[in-house]
Amino acid sequence: MSDENTIELNRRRVLGGVVTIGAAAAAAGAGTFAAFNDTESSNNNSVSAGTLDLTVDGSSSPVSVLSVSDAVPSGSGTGSAITLANGGSVDGTLDISVAAIDSSENGTDDPEGSDPDEGTGVELEDALTITVSLGGTNVFSDTVASMSTGQTIVSGQALNANTSTDFNLSYSISDAGNEIQSDSVSIDFDFTLTQA
Repeated sequence: MSDENTIELNRRRVLGGVVTIGAAAAAAGAGTFAAFNDTESSNNNSVSAGTLDLTVDGSSSPVSVLSVSDAVPSGSGTGSAITLANGGSVDGTLDISVAAIDSSENGTDDPEGSDPDEGTGVELEDALTITVSLGGTNVFSDTVASMSTGQTIVSGQALNANTSTDFNLSYSISDAGNEIQSDSVSIDFDFTLTQA
């Protein structure tokens, strides 16, 4: 073969390649045509966290519900209700637990004698029954002696967003005798609101 034929053969190959590419482009272009179209947008997509906001009588400060002095055997009474409110945007469930119990002898008034536990052994915590109500319905009742720190006394009570319920305490003392003279009991409660 001569050099002349080699060059011509290469030109044919090049020309054939160009023709092949042109045919492929024409075939691809044949499927393209004009049509209507419309585009819309979705803007300002966002996620915001909700809130749980438990308040007691409109604040986050501790309040007292029941304060009794000069209690006597067979005595009873009711405290001043407080309002527990979920001021947040998320539904919640309310748990109430005993935060602390302090039971004190406070001296030995007659006829208890010199030994604070002398007599029948009945002390104020044994004779004192505490009843918890939510929204006017009694939800818990027991003697203080049967209660313990950390005990959950109300669990899973619904408290939806922007709603409230009244919490109240009442007490009654059994027909105890002189053994409870000068005794005192103090109970603290914790309120916990959890996302429903």
